[in-house]
Amino acid sequence: MSMKKTVLTSILCLTLLLPLAAGDGSYGYSELKSSLKANSTSLQSAVETVKQAKLDTKDAKANYHPTIDLTVSGSYIINPIGPITVNASELGLPYNQYITLYDGMESTLYQTQLSIQQPIFTWGKISNAVKAYEEIEAVRGLQLTDTENQLDAELKTRLAAMYYMDEMIGLLSEQKAYAERLVELATSAFEQGMMLEQDLLETRIEALQLDVTISEINAQYASNLTSLRTMTGLLDLKKEDISFTPDEEAFRRLAEQDRNVLMKSATSQSQPTLQMLSHMQSAMEYSEKVSRASVYWKPDFALQVTASYGGSRLPLVETDWYRQNDYNGMITVAFKTTLWDGGKALNGIKRAESNTQSAVISRDEAVNTIITTLTEQFSAMDMAISKIAYLDLKEETLISKVSQKETLQQYGSASESDVLQAKIELNTCRLERIQEKMKLSQAAYLIEYLSSHRGI
Repeated sequence: MSMKKTVLTSILCLTLLLPLAAGDGSYGYSELKSSLKANSTSLQSAVETVKQAKLDTKDAKANYHPTIDLTVSGSYIINPIGPITVNASELGLPYNQYITLYDGMESTLYQTQLSIQQPIFTWGKISNAVKAYEEIEAVRGLQLTDTENQLDAELKTRLAAMYYMDEMIGLLSEQKAYAERLVELATSAFEQGMMLEQDLLETRIEALQLDVTISEINAQYASNLTSLRTMTGLLDLKKEDISFTPDEEAFRRLAEQDRNVLMKSATSQSQPTLQMLSHMQSAMEYSEKVSRASVYWKPDFALQVTASYGGSRLPLVETDWYRQNDYNGMITVAFKTTLWDGGKALNGIKRAESNTQSAVISRDEAVNTIITTLTEQFSAMDMAISKIAYLDLKEETLISKVSQKETLQQYGSASESDVLQAKIELNTCRLERIQEKMKLSQAAYLIEYLSSHRGI
């Protein structure tokens, strides 16, 4: 659950100052997304995790099948036991002749054993373990899907911020030119004794503050361009290569959607995140069944068939190897159970019960987090739209104000400083509106990710 919170927080808190500019480059959203899917290490890692989960499931299913072991060894005896003879007279026979009692050991010795073990009855441990691993495999597959959705949301959010930051950079450049001209006028007024030194210093500080803001944006530029290159694998990607324009009408259409429908979609079982938690809960339930089947006095039954050979002839290769009577076979039915292990089996059951309950809690917590986050983002979207509408009207008023100041300047009723102040106020309004559009895009893309609403 903590991972889910981290994902939501990271998308909500994506940097507002992303200075990459949109242009007529060759990389739009579709191209960048394709490159991301092909090169993202996060996706590649998720793909490998899915492969490993599939192998774990195959390993669990393999326990249904017999285990066949074959052991073959061959030895060469350097100094074997020689023949054993005895005189016939020692045996009470009427003649004096040696009789061979043992021909002696041969120099070669072969040992072969084929063993087949087949589980017969395990109280459901094998079948429940297979089901548990199948649930984990489903979780890994959904994690891959969710990772793709997360990266898609992050990519869109970054590209939209880049677009809006490009607009902000243009306005900040104009703002800096206005501020520098104000400093020139203020310096001249101070030298003529028409302005206090404190007022001059304040004008200079305001101009320097723009330099600080631009420097911060440039620092963010270097950092975020590196991040985008890493995401997409396009290590030579430049600002001029990117072409993206956010669909602001789509944001507004999303804002007009029925909130209850979006909330229901975000908390439905079809969501990858909630599906993951449900499958994890099922996996814990099956693991609990395995633990209960492993408790004391519940024996596992198995069949073992063994065929062995030991002798001086290589089996199935040399002739008359079977004539030595050195082969054997055995069929065994056995059971195995733990009588007492200090309570570990009981603790395992309790631990499995706790894991199951934790999975239930995690799912409930995820639903609550999604509901809370969506509610916050609906509010953020509504607030941004309201502020944009307000700033649109304010901009019209300020445009009129600038025009009036310029007219008054022509008639000598206003100074150049008055006109510049009006233009700075107008640009400040436009900068605030761009920031609100950026917030709107962030809220929209997060709502899209959580509710699986596509089209923005």
